[in-house]
Amino acid sequence: MKTDEIEKTKQAKEKEMEKDKDKDKEKKAGLLYV
Repeated sequence: MKTDEIEKTKQAKEKEMEKDKDKDKEKKAGLLYV
């Protein structure tokens, strides 16, 4: 059961990191087009 919780937490963190990466990409893309 505990490993399940750890996996969920890891996946949640990874999703957050993906979102941040996308935001960074958008920012960089925005800078290029400005």
